[in-house]
Amino acid sequence: MKIFLETDKYLVREMTEEDAEGMFMLDSDEQVHEYLGNKTIDSKEQALNAIRKVIDQYESNGIGRWAIEWKANGDFVGWSGLKYEHSLWSDEHYYDLGYRLRPEYWRKGIATETALFSRDYAFNELDVKELFAAAHVDNEGSNHILKKIGFQWEKHFFYEDLKCNWYKMDRPDID
Repeated sequence: MKIFLETDKYLVREMTEEDAEGMFMLDSDEQVHEYLGNKTIDSKEQALNAIRKVIDQYESNGIGRWAIEWKANGDFVGWSGLKYEHSLWSDEHYYDLGYRLRPEYWRKGIATETALFSRDYAFNELDVKELFAAAHVDNEGSNHILKKIGFQWEKHFFYEDLKCNWYKMDRPDID
């Protein structure tokens, strides 16, 4: 298992099937899904299937969301990172930056710090020219983080009847 970032408090690493319990705790939580359409999961098998899709992305795209593990107790905090995504409104592909954390780990700077790391990884390691992100219009925390790390609002769009903000960031050395 590859570790991408280690801080005093947590690791950012490849996701494994052993993260199924933590992924279930994350995606079965109604607070976590408040701005995601309230579509929580109800089985560990669904969590395992989501993890397998991430592992497939590592193999097919060389990148995928990363697990965040709290070092003090080994907790699965959530995930953060990049995903090579198919556009919602065209045939294009793009790199999407995202994160999702369990509520007990909110407001600790983890989402911001891992988003900054993911941004820098995209530009410096993957040589990505542009990066995209989305957040529900009412998700003040996520919108704040995306703007704070340098994303620029582009437009509103609807995803499954949810009004969202679409953000873009060009690599700093690109005009």
